[in-house]
Amino acid sequence: MPLAEPLIIQDTNRLKALRNLCLLDTPADPAFDRLTKLVTRILHVPVALVVLVDANRQFFKSQVGVPEPWATMRETPLSHSFCQHVVATGDPLIIENARKHDLVYDNLAIRDLDVISYAGIPLKLDTGEVVGSFCAIDSQPRTWTDSDISILIDLAASVMTEIELRTELRERERIEAQLRESEHFVNEILTTAPDIIYVFDTIEKRNIFVNHDIMDFLGYTPKQIQDMGSQIMANLVHPDDLPNRLKRMERAQNIDDFEVQESEHRVRHSDGTYRWLHTHEKAFKRMADGNVAQLIGVARDITVLKQAEEQALQLALEKDKVEVLSSFMRKTSHDFRTPLTVMNSSLYLLVKDNDPERRQKRAETMQVQINFLTNLVNELQTFVDLTQIENFVVASANVNNIVKEIVQLTEEAAHEKNVSFELRPAAELPLVEAESRQLRNALSRIIDNAIVYSPAGGKISMSTSADAYNVIIEIKDNGAGISDEDLPHIFDLFYKGDKARTHGASSQGAGIGLAMVKQIVEMHHGQVKVESKLGEGSCFRVYLPIFTVEPQLVSA
Repeated sequence: MPLAEPLIIQDTNRLKALRNLCLLDTPADPAFDRLTKLVTRILHVPVALVVLVDANRQFFKSQVGVPEPWATMRETPLSHSFCQHVVATGDPLIIENARKHDLVYDNLAIRDLDVISYAGIPLKLDTGEVVGSFCAIDSQPRTWTDSDISILIDLAASVMTEIELRTELRERERIEAQLRESEHFVNEILTTAPDIIYVFDTIEKRNIFVNHDIMDFLGYTPKQIQDMGSQIMANLVHPDDLPNRLKRMERAQNIDDFEVQESEHRVRHSDGTYRWLHTHEKAFKRMADGNVAQLIGVARDITVLKQAEEQALQLALEKDKVEVLSSFMRKTSHDFRTPLTVMNSSLYLLVKDNDPERRQKRAETMQVQINFLTNLVNELQTFVDLTQIENFVVASANVNNIVKEIVQLTEEAAHEKNVSFELRPAAELPLVEAESRQLRNALSRIIDNAIVYSPAGGKISMSTSADAYNVIIEIKDNGAGISDEDLPHIFDLFYKGDKARTHGASSQGAGIGLAMVKQIVEMHHGQVKVESKLGEGSCFRVYLPIFTVEPQLVSA
C-alpha cells in the first residue's frame, strides 16, 4: 500500500501547528457537525468527515456515517487514511473509484470502511501547514461534478473559519489569563509595597490613583481633608519646601518620556510633626499637544533616614570639634608652655634676687611673655568669634580706600623694620560687597606677615586691579618666602612651617593668622591665593566678587 510522503506527514513544524490547535482528542463540536451534516444532505453522500492527520493516525473532529467501531473510536490508523495524501500534496484529492486508483487501490479503508469514492479538500492554516482534510465519501463509484467540488471547497473554508475562531478564542483566553495574572501580580505589589505609588493628574492637580491612603498615612480624617479644600497642598507641604514643590509640578508638564524627576520635601502629619518624602516621577500620559497629562510617581518615607543623617551630622560635628580641640592642644601647647616656663623661672629668680636691676629685667621678661600669651588668647577668641558669625553684614565698599587705610596703619611698623612700602591702586575700581572692618583685618594680617618676614631694607608692594568678575588685591614682598612643603598648608588652622618657627619672630603666634585671613575672604565669597619661593619672597592675591547690583566705577 503506497503511503503518503512521510517527511511531510512527520514534519515537526506541521505536527506542532496541529497540536497548537488543541483539537485532537476533543469531544464532538456542534459547529463542525453542522457542516458535515450539510455535506451529506447537499451532495447526497452517506459519509462526511472533518479529519485531522496526526503522525500515525487520523482523528475525526466531526463525522457522519462512519461505521462502528470507528465511529466510537473517532480515529483510524494511517493505513485506513485517504486524507493523508491530501495533507502530503496540499491539493484536493478526487477519487471516483478507489479500487482502480493507483494511489489508494489497496488502502484498508476500502475493505473496512467501504470507502469507494472520495473527495477531500485540504485544511490549510494561514502559516502554510496542512493539518487535515474536509471530505465527502460514497460507498459506490461516483463522478464528482465541479459543483460538488466547489461546495466542498466553500464548506472547507467554513471549517477553517471555525478552527481559526477557536484559535483566536484560545489566544484571547490565554491573553486574558495573563492579564489577570499580571493584574493580580501588580495588585499584590501595590498593596504590599511600603512606598506610596500614585498617578497625578497635572490638569486637575490631584491624585487619580494611589495604592495607599496618603491621608491615612498622615493621620487625617476625611473631614479634615475636606476642610482644607484647595489649600491642601499649602497646608501639608512644609513652607520652606512648597515653592520648590510647586515649581517641580509645573516643570513636570514638559519632562521627556525617559526623564525621572526626583525631589525631597516635608509633609505635615496630623500630630504636627513633619515627615520627609523622597519622590520619583515620570511622564505617564500625554495630551494631544505633547504636554504631560498624568505623572506616575513613587513616594518613599525617608524620615528615619533623615533623622539618622542629622544624628550622623551632629556626631560628625562633635567629632570635628574634638579633633579641632585636640589639634589645638597639640599644636599650641608649645606656644603656651614656653612662655609659662620662662615666667615660672623668672618669677622664681625674681623672688630670690635682691638686685633691683636684675629684678627689673626679669619683670620685663615676664611682661613680654604675658603680652605674648594675651595676644595668643585674643587671637584665638577672635577666630572663634569669626566662625560663629551667623549674619555677615556687608555693604558696598571701595577697596582702594581700605588699602590706603591699611598702609597708614602699618607704615610705622614697616619703618621700624626699615622696610619700604609701595602702594599702586588702580585708577578706577568697581565696588565690592564687604564688611570693611573684617576685610581690613584680613589684609592687615597679610601685610604684618610680610613685614615680619622681610629683611631689613626689604620692600613690600600693594596693588589693586580688576578683571571681569573680581577686584584683585595683590601684596608682594621679597622676604623669607615659603617652602614648597609648607605652601599647601599655610591657611590650615594651627599650621606653622619649620621656616616660620626658626625665623626668630618674637610675635609668632599659633598658626591662626592666615587661617583667619582665609575665613574672612571666603565669608566675602572670595578667594585668597599665594605664590612663593623660599628665600625670594611671597605674593598673596585676594579676589573679591564685584558688586553687580549697582555697577559703578570709583576713582583712586
